[in-house]
Amino acid sequence: MDTHRFSVGDLVCYRSRTLMKMPDSFEVSAVLPPREGIVQYRIKSEHEAYERVVGEDDIEPVHSSPANNNIPAHLRS
Repeated sequence: MDTHRFSVGDLVCYRSRTLMKMPDSFEVSAVLPPREGIVQYRIKSEHEAYERVVGEDDIEPVHSSPANNNIPAHLRS
């Protein structure tokens, strides 16, 4: 059985496979059933009007690091 590493409300970074500039953080808005064995999530950025469906391998927890300096301190883990 597949288990989810993240829960609704967790802040994550999305590792885009393109060179597009992405928002610094996303909030997990839904935990989805696995698809073809890949654990999935719905994530939302406050800077975008839509949600994205991503696989667990495409996201990582938000940590305080120089790359995440635009995230308010109270939202960093």
